[in-house]
Amino acid sequence: MSGVRCREWLVTMRGGAIGLEHDTVCLGLEDHLPYEMTVDWAHARSTFSDYNAALSIEVPEAGLQPATTNTGTN
Repeated sequence: MSGVRCREWLVTMRGGAIGLEHDTVCLGLEDHLPYEMTVDWAHARSTFSDYNAALSIEVPEAGLQPATTNTGTN
């Protein structure tokens, strides 16, 4: 998990018609953020990383519209 030390927690929840669900969550020891999560019934594993990383979104030119201003005068 990207070199982050974490503590794994076992989470047991009542999962509706499937009975008990046994999942895990791995929380970072230093920052207490989730870095990995498993879901028992779906046999799924999710990982999380790059918290607070810069995010760049490029909007196509067709999506740009000039802003309008309302000066409040009639």
